[in-house]
Amino acid sequence: KADKTFGEDRKAGFYPYDFIQKGFSISFKIKGSEFHLKTIGFHNAMNTAAAVAVCSLYGISPENAASAMR
Repeated sequence: KADKTFGEDRKAGFYPYDFIQKGFSISFKIKGSEFHLKTIGFHNAMNTAAAVAVCSLYGISPENAASAMR
């Protein structure tokens, strides 16, 4: 069940960590994959965690999702 969940807590299957906001960009990791987005706010890292969780249901790895979001 945890692998299909997302949230701020490490108990969730997908959660952003190592969050950094610099200017108008954010970077963070989900399951070891690095995400770099040209947007601001932790809420966007959470939105990404939700999207990556859905991607996983279709067999798309966090690494491939991160690559697609660049």
